[in-house]
Amino acid sequence: MNKKLIGQSCLHALGVAVYVGLIAVIITSSQNWFGSATNFWGPALILLLLTLSVAVVGSLIFIRPALWALDDRKKEALVLLFYTLGWLAMMTIIAFIILAKINH
Repeated sequence: MNKKLIGQSCLHALGVAVYVGLIAVIITSSQNWFGSATNFWGPALILLLLTLSVAVVGSLIFIRPALWALDDRKKEALVLLFYTLGWLAMMTIIAFIILAKINH
């Protein structure tokens, strides 16, 4: 059972990482694609993207644990949640290390 939870949590964390990478590409390329958005649309689109990102990432991290908790599988739900957060923390640390190596 633990291996299955570790695998699921890793997939959820990878999903978050891929989504974040996609959003980073969109943000870094947005001025080339759309030009400078100094009017209403720039801030409105950023807020819409933020809202979408919160929903997508929240779903990837919390939906299955929440459903399991409602299904009286609270221990498994917490384990999956903490494994997912652990994978995300590890991916974040690795990304910081890679960035530090690239810039030095």
